[in-house]
Amino acid sequence: MSYKERKQVLATDEILIVNEYAMDGGEALARCPHCKRVLGMELPVLGEQFQDKVCGGWLEVSHNARRKKIEHVTATN
Repeated sequence: MSYKERKQVLATDEILIVNEYAMDGGEALARCPHCKRVLGMELPVLGEQFQDKVCGGWLEVSHNARRKKIEHVTATN
């Protein structure tokens, strides 16, 4: 079973609600509630539905979703 097929097993037919998102440049980011990977989404996002192209699960960003700040991590030697 491929990685993509394993991720699709996690998805359900239910549209799950996302209550937090972040912005990175002109793109919104949120965790897929089905497989937990980070998705990039086109604006606007509040109240919109998106489908994860890997697991196939659907999500809806709540109208009341909170915008979270991204903490960039830098590598140090």
